[in-house]
Amino acid sequence: MEPGLDPAGRTVSDRPDRLIRDVLNPRHLMRLKPVVGTARARYAGQLLATSSRALWCLEVGRDFHDPVLYFPTARVSARLAPSRRTTHCPLKGETTYYHLLDESRKPIARDIAWSYTTTYPPASSLQGRIAFDAARVTFEITPQPGSPATSRPPG
Repeated sequence: MEPGLDPAGRTVSDRPDRLIRDVLNPRHLMRLKPVVGTARARYAGQLLATSSRALWCLEVGRDFHDPVLYFPTARVSARLAPSRRTTHCPLKGETTYYHLLDESRKPIARDIAWSYTTTYPPASSLQGRIAFDAARVTFEITPQPGSPATSRPPG
């Protein structure tokens, strides 16, 4: 195994802000960057998650993907239940999707969140984190004192 690569040829990094590449598909790459401040996710006004340790995932594959916020699982307050949907990402690993439940445990938003149940070594920073579908969830970022005021992802 070449130093700095995992067995599948992906760049290995123990720092979350390094570029992660798939050497088998050089156009597929991503970067994980810490959010500078406190991130919140809401669905129809309901607080789903809040954290000062969220990560942005910036990814390019066949096209530029919208940035995704990943929250530590312990900071997710939403009632979630695993769905049957799963996907695979050649850079990150295997995903499980989740439905958002109401107080009676009935789904009110299907497949609204996902987590990487198995991650490849370069994406291990995503283990124990949950992301929400940005098309259905609103996000807020309260900047860390002394940092530039922005709610946009790094770019």
